[in-house]
Amino acid sequence: MLLENKDLCESESQAFLTPGELPIESHEQSTDDTQKERVALVPEVLEELSTGSSNYKLKTEPTEKIIQEVIAIAAIDDTQVVAAEVVEELSEQEEAERHRLELKVERAFVEAGWALQELRDRRLYRNTHNSFEDYCRDRFGMNRSRSYQLIDAATVFDNLTECPQIVDILPTNESQCRPLIQLEPDEQREAWQQAVKAVDGKVPSGRIVKSIVQRLKERGITLPPISFQEGDVVLIRGAGNLDLRKYDGQWAIALRINEYTVAIALDGKEIVVKPQFLEEVGPEYWAEIKAVNERITRLQLEYNLDAAEDAVLEVLRRRTSFTQKQMTLLAFLEQQYGVC
Repeated sequence: MLLENKDLCESESQAFLTPGELPIESHEQSTDDTQKERVALVPEVLEELSTGSSNYKLKTEPTEKIIQEVIAIAAIDDTQVVAAEVVEELSEQEEAERHRLELKVERAFVEAGWALQELRDRRLYRNTHNSFEDYCRDRFGMNRSRSYQLIDAATVFDNLTECPQIVDILPTNESQCRPLIQLEPDEQREAWQQAVKAVDGKVPSGRIVKSIVQRLKERGITLPPISFQEGDVVLIRGAGNLDLRKYDGQWAIALRINEYTVAIALDGKEIVVKPQFLEEVGPEYWAEIKAVNERITRLQLEYNLDAAEDAVLEVLRRRTSFTQKQMTLLAFLEQQYGVC
C-alpha cells in the first residue's frame, strides 16, 4: 500500500508517504530517523485522508489498511493517534446514549471500587469467608493489593468530583488515581487540576499524574517516614484538618501503611490520613480497645442505630480505658439488638 503526494510527484509511478520519499511497505527496514520522520507526518496524513484533500491519494489499497499502517508506525514512537472516519451520522439521542455508555466503560473501575468497599465495610462475605482478602481471592481472583487499589481509586474519584473546576474531566482508570492516594483530599484535587492543565484540558495519563505528584512532594508537602505499623491503635488529632475535625480525640485501627499516609478503620469505614494527624496509643491499651472496636463496628454496620446510641458509641471511641459502667452500657446496647 502506498500514498501519492500529487504536489511532489511528476508521475503516478512514484509513491510517497512523506515528501522524503518514504514508501510504507519499506518501514520494517527503516532507520530510527526515518521512523521519526514518518511519525511526524502521521497527523498530516490522517487529516488528508479523513478530509479527502487532494494532497494525498490512495494508489492501490483501501483507506482502512493505510490508516492502520500509519497508526502502527506511530505506535512505535508511542505517539497517540486517533483516526475517526464518519461512516454514518448519529442522531442526538444516539449521541447521548453513546456518551452514557462510554462513561460506564470509563468508570467501571469506580463501580468496582465502590462495590468492594461496601462488601468489605458491611462484611457481606462473612457467611463464606473469614476475611475480606480471602473472599476477594476466591470470588474475583484478586489479591489484597489489587482490591485495595480499586477501593482507594474510588475514594480518590469521589473526592475529585467535589471540585467544580474538574467535574467534567475525571479519571478513566485506576492507574490515574493511584499516585494521588498518598495525598490529602485537597492536595489530590490540586494535583489532578495541574495534571489536567498539563495536557490542555484532557484526561491525563497515570504517568503524568505521577510526575505532578512527585513535583508536589519536592515542593515539601509530604511527610517524614511513617513509624506506625498495620494493626496499631492510633489516636486522631484532627484539629488542623477540616475532614478530621469531627473525629478529633477518637482512636482508630491502622489498616494499611502507604508511602506517605495511613489508612485507618473508623466508624465502619476506611479513611486515609497523614501521620501528622495521628498519635500513638500505648500498646498496653490495644487489646481492650480492639475488642471494644469489634463490638462497636458490628453494631454500626449491622443495625440502624439512633442518634443517642451513636453518641454513646462515640464516647467509647474517645476512651483508651473503660469503666465497668461503660462496658455495661455497651452490653445493654448489644442486648437490645440481639447481638450474641
